[in-house]
Amino acid sequence: MISEDKIVTAYREHAREILIYLNRLTGSAEVSEDILHDAFANLVEYSKQKQVDNIRAFLYRTAHNLALNHIRKNKRLTSIDSHDDRAIFCSDDSTARIEKEELECRIYDILRDTDEDTRSFFVLRKENGLSVEEIADITGKSSRTIRRKLKNITEYMHTILEKEGFFNN
Repeated sequence: MISEDKIVTAYREHAREILIYLNRLTGSAEVSEDILHDAFANLVEYSKQKQVDNIRAFLYRTAHNLALNHIRKNKRLTSIDSHDDRAIFCSDDSTARIEKEELECRIYDILRDTDEDTRSFFVLRKENGLSVEEIADITGKSSRTIRRKLKNITEYMHTILEKEGFFNN
């Protein structure tokens, strides 16, 4: 069984990044926190039977699967919680901050309309900075599939955002 010290260390090191990932995936801070806690509970239960070699990968994969189950169960993404970290942008009324917030909102609107895997890959890569190989370990998908989906969504977003005037090219 995993020691309490390892669990505390894992929570300190990985909880915030996984929570950010879950917030982007589910659109709800409360649901994300519940899923995060469930992922840690699953870690404890799983470790009673088998050794967990990569705690971070286990937590991401578990959180990912729990989030997808939640999304499928509700068959839609909830609206972005008003306590979302993007609200920080609203406190400064500078044009650059407002434009950045609008762009970010539009990106997540586009992502909301994509399939769950693509959304998950994008958030893990762009926001959490994980490599394609790390994403493959977490999601159980092939690196080739992940690269293809990331390329497709990036090109699709660029086309839409360019048409909507977000780029001056």
